[in-house]
Amino acid sequence: MSRHIAALVSAVILVSALLMSGCPKPETTTVPTAPTGQGPSVEAPAPPAAEKVPVRFTWSDKACYAPVIVAFEEGYYAEEGLEVDPKPVTGGIESAELLISGQADLGTMGDAPACIALSRSDKLRLICDQADGIRMHRIVVHNASGIKEPKDFEGKRVAVQQGSSTHGGFLAYCKANGIDTAKLTFVPLSPKDFPEAMVTKQVDLVAGSEPWPGNVMAACKDCAEFANLEGLGSIYPLPVLARQQLLAEHPDLAARVVRATRKGAELCKSDPDKAAQIITARPRDRHDRIMYGSEP
Repeated sequence: MSRHIAALVSAVILVSALLMSGCPKPETTTVPTAPTGQGPSVEAPAPPAAEKVPVRFTWSDKACYAPVIVAFEEGYYAEEGLEVDPKPVTGGIESAELLISGQADLGTMGDAPACIALSRSDKLRLICDQADGIRMHRIVVHNASGIKEPKDFEGKRVAVQQGSSTHGGFLAYCKANGIDTAKLTFVPLSPKDFPEAMVTKQVDLVAGSEPWPGNVMAACKDCAEFANLEGLGSIYPLPVLARQQLLAEHPDLAARVVRATRKGAELCKSDPDKAAQIITARPRDRHDRIMYGSEP
């Protein structure tokens, strides 16, 4: 399973690393040393220590947030003087809510939650995109539902986390396939409850990003992937947002966040196996352990 996560990390990070390469890179200074035989070399003075800034950072503890998770676990944020208090959540819309309510200073989430957060608060700013994944959102159906084609969704019960990036992608999928969403029954469930709901046939289909589809198919042997949400006009970016006041108080904060997050993305790209190990080593509940490979 860790190999599966390594592959997922590679897929998610590929575009991220390219996007983040466009962000300003930290300046470096080369200090020449004396030629051999002409005295001791001159060492560069130690750079000033970065100002310590406590930040409450919220993210979903999922593989698609690998750059941020790796940057935190490897101490890249600490190297930039950021004293991160992590606020892990189940989905990006929860991160958006924490930012809007002032309970977090930084947060990363999907495109739909980010748009919701920015539209509801003028106190937030977008810093960068930490990752994206065109195929990370999937639809899983129960074999007993009788669903054979997209139009068969009509009259069925669907579970999708409201306000999530998957929710936005699912609505786009419905529009592209002529599905009347007024004829769907949306069942409000936490993604952690998707497996049980499918096993007990409380819902006919679910839509989510990993680990939720994988969890469902691991728990429900009568469930199978029906489609993924690629090709709908979005690369499903996962931006990082910050409170405007914090950025005003610390003008270099955005650059520090970008540098640390870029290092996390670069490690994911250069060594996906190590990144997978970092992610799978984090404490999880049983729903996540099924996906992340530590379930016996």
